[in-house]
Amino acid sequence: MQKYIVSKFGGSSLANDLQVDKSTRIVLSEPCRKYIVVSAPGKVPNGHSIIEQTKLTDILISLAIGDGKYSISDVERKFSDTGLDCYKDTHARNMAELESGLNDFSVPDEQRLDFIKSRGEDFMARLMAEHFNANGMDAQYIGPKDLMIVSSEYGDAQVLDESYAKLAALKNTKKVIVFPGFFGFNKEGHETTFSRGGSDLTGSVLAVGVDAVKYENWTDTDGIFSADPRIVENPAGIPEITYKELRELTYMGFNVFHDEAMIPAMRGGIEIDVLNTNNPSGNGTKIVSERDLNENDLKYALVGVAHKGGFCMLNIEKIGMNREHGFGMCVLQAIEESGLSYEHMLSSIDVLSVVLDNSQFKVGTLNSIIGQISDETGADNVYVAEEDIALLNVVGRDLKGQMGVASRVADALARRNINILLMDHGANKDSMIYGIENRFGKDAVGAVYQEFFTV
Repeated sequence: MQKYIVSKFGGSSLANDLQVDKSTRIVLSEPCRKYIVVSAPGKVPNGHSIIEQTKLTDILISLAIGDGKYSISDVERKFSDTGLDCYKDTHARNMAELESGLNDFSVPDEQRLDFIKSRGEDFMARLMAEHFNANGMDAQYIGPKDLMIVSSEYGDAQVLDESYAKLAALKNTKKVIVFPGFFGFNKEGHETTFSRGGSDLTGSVLAVGVDAVKYENWTDTDGIFSADPRIVENPAGIPEITYKELRELTYMGFNVFHDEAMIPAMRGGIEIDVLNTNNPSGNGTKIVSERDLNENDLKYALVGVAHKGGFCMLNIEKIGMNREHGFGMCVLQAIEESGLSYEHMLSSIDVLSVVLDNSQFKVGTLNSIIGQISDETGADNVYVAEEDIALLNVVGRDLKGQMGVASRVADALARRNINILLMDHGANKDSMIYGIENRFGKDAVGAVYQEFFTV
């Protein structure tokens, strides 16, 4: 049986008529591109007006919450920029549907919000299907209803396993299928969105469902880089990276690819290619299960460095803690009961340190968790050891087997007068975590990049 490619085009690839034309030519150039996932129009490259510099999804959210920043005419403008409003009947139906949804206050707010903010992808898929047909393809819009079944966590839906079998029904189609990203339908039959950037997840799930030979993710950069280009000027590209390595970097701030989108493809063993709509002949980056190291050289082992700020570290002190059964479990239970998750846990003989994400805290949360840990563990002292930490992540293959990586990272940071507050080399052989003062986050990335990635 012929296997096909799932190709997802992000918002930058569909932002205006020029980008839509590029994306259309990419689909036309390869008959195996049978499943096309589309995002809502994004920011226009080098756009000048406020509307050109604003993503359609942000406009739709603004309209849904009624903050007065935008109007329906701004939505019209976004589709006018794409040139797809020339398909007048479809465009008119889309806009009527949006207006109806904006005026429907009979449903819960979160349900209404998800319906409205998913219209960008859904409307774009309908229009792109018509556009493909006008350009000689045999294309069909297929929506996620009855196919992409998700949980009811509005704004953060999870794909349910039954979706894969339902999407498999699309395997035998002879048409080019245009599928909207970013949302599915819950068991109650309501549109429910993923977290932002969730069109990547749609493409990955669809690729597994139809047993695609490859999943292409078309964006506006030449693949993935070894460091954030906003921090390091002209960083080196990564030709090949594993799912696990990229998940590490994505969690620390790389926003080229949605971290949850890698999980279905990883489990399905489907290669992901991150490619540039503006440079379709470029190699981009391949995301694979395993990658070979052709030379015994550290520069081939490392793939990237990233950082993320906004963490704190709690110290829990108790003399004889090492001999007390269940002490760590009591700490984790207190964290769980407070509705929090933890990032890292480090210990010595009488001290246990827990790193937490500050974004989880509401007013009083930190004092509450300190009190709860004290009560449940009988600790001698529980306190905030570090308030404003950034986590620096050095990522690559089998770093523990590469002599001298840790010392070179430490030396690179020391030369910039950056003190290391914590180190975690324990859980993952492909990742080394360093805690530093938040104010040094970007400088630390630059220091490590210079040490390992420049000649």
